[in-house]
Amino acid sequence: ASADVDWLSLDVSSGSGNGEIVITPDISSFSASGLQQGNIILTEVTSGDSKLVPVDLALDNVYLLAEQPVVAFTSTNTILAVNKTVAISNNGELSLGWQASTQANWLNLTPINDGQLLITADPSIAPMNNNSFAEILISAADDSAVISETIKVSFYNSDMIVENKILTPLEVNNNEMQSSPVRPVFYLGVDNKLLTYHQYTGAVVSSLDVSPENTVLEQLIMHPNGDYLLAKALETISLEDETTGEVTTSELVHRYRINLNDNTFTEIFDFDISFEPTDIVRLLGRYFVVTQTLEFADENLLVQ
Repeated sequence: ASADVDWLSLDVSSGSGNGEIVITPDISSFSASGLQQGNIILTEVTSGDSKLVPVDLALDNVYLLAEQPVVAFTSTNTILAVNKTVAISNNGELSLGWQASTQANWLNLTPINDGQLLITADPSIAPMNNNSFAEILISAADDSAVISETIKVSFYNSDMIVENKILTPLEVNNNEMQSSPVRPVFYLGVDNKLLTYHQYTGAVVSSLDVSPENTVLEQLIMHPNGDYLLAKALETISLEDETTGEVTTSELVHRYRINLNDNTFTEIFDFDISFEPTDIVRLLGRYFVVTQTLEFADENLLVQ
């Protein structure tokens, strides 16, 4: 028995009959996360016949993880939601000391115990009649190699009277509506446009033409931290045969990533998912797009 990589060691390299081999990886030579692959080569000494036993070694960085990456606070004449307790953990087996910091003077951070952080917004300090944004940095107390976590915070602070609003009736595309996890707005797909409405005033914040005219913007999928939406539109293409005059039609799939921070969009061209995306999920600090058949893709819809 032998190994074809130098980071694998075997406690037994030869024998006869039934036996056991203890395989030990040496991770001290690796300085980055990733998947390492090698083989154990088992050889029958008389005939020389051999068999490969694949060995995978998955190495990951240590990430600090907040229970939720986004916290949204509200203070109005009818709503007061200004505190939130968030659990802090990591993707390793050991408990790590951590510290929380922010540059926003209207935020108070109070560690409750080793695993929880109380976040409180102060309406008397935050700008009035405004939506304020801040970030909270969760970093390791004594290990710089641990990758920090960032919690995005928004605070809608208003002394105006907030009451229910009736919007102008709209033909919303297939009930395509998404609320923002970080802003007091919601998004509607109407024809080929993305309309943004303020949650409390009912005012139209923006209108963005995304897909070609005469198409329907649909399949709105919100990123968990509210940075962008994924969307789709089908365009019918008509082609006429120059010889016969026969017209054939086909459907062209457009996929978009709509940046909600600056109200712009980019079309995703080189995607290789085979099925329709359904969600954007967060797994141990990283984000993946999941399709109907549990393909895992990145934000450019490339299968991982």
